[in-house]
Amino acid sequence: MNIKKVSELTGVSIRTLHYYDEIALLCPNKKDNGYREYNDLDLDRLQHIMLYRKMNLSLNEIKALLNNNANMIDVLTDQRTRLEAQQQQIHSMITLIDQTIKSKKEGSKMTPEEKFKGINFNDNQYEQEARKKYGDKAVDISQKKINQLSDNGKDQLSQEWIDIFVTFNQLKDKPIEDQTVLQHTEKFYHFLNKNFGTYSLDAFYGLGDMYIIDERFTNNINQYGEGLGEYMSEAMKYYATINS
Repeated sequence: MNIKKVSELTGVSIRTLHYYDEIALLCPNKKDNGYREYNDLDLDRLQHIMLYRKMNLSLNEIKALLNNNANMIDVLTDQRTRLEAQQQQIHSMITLIDQTIKSKKEGSKMTPEEKFKGINFNDNQYEQEARKKYGDKAVDISQKKINQLSDNGKDQLSQEWIDIFVTFNQLKDKPIEDQTVLQHTEKFYHFLNKNFGTYSLDAFYGLGDMYIIDERFTNNINQYGEGLGEYMSEAMKYYATINS
């Protein structure tokens, strides 16, 4: 199966499949003309990669699991247990929402225990990932900066954030080497450093990688335009490379 068909079958972009090949995570056979051909074993490996990505494992962690012939059944069984716990939490939240709606409609009161049953604010997945990747100090500095903003300041920050992505989408027909694209990428780099802690060029490059490796980032960014996540990833990595 050629790379175009694999991309259509799985929803994984061609650029991401190229990247998996570059980092020796998924290396299909190549014909004399250089075209990639995926066999059944390659598709099995890609399925495993996609399952592990849905479990929020890093590509390095996935590579280690696959290359060391880790017991996939054990890994997936553990993930299933976690998903069951999340399912239970979602069920509790739905129940709480239904009770709250009912109390508002009927004018009845809920007990303090009823009001907060099922709410868990200690499971912030994105924050945990950021702390693991960038360290507690970097995340604390970023949160402190945001918390010190007034409501108006937060609104302005949010609008500036949106404007950056909208402008990238307007520029995505230009090559990433274009001076206008480079200037806007630099603006994004300084925006992150100003508002979210200290970003080195290596960290900026790594964030660009995340924009295509992590589907959550890709899907959020692509709300501003088709293929924007991949374009921004290339622009950010190019900027970091030429300025290192």
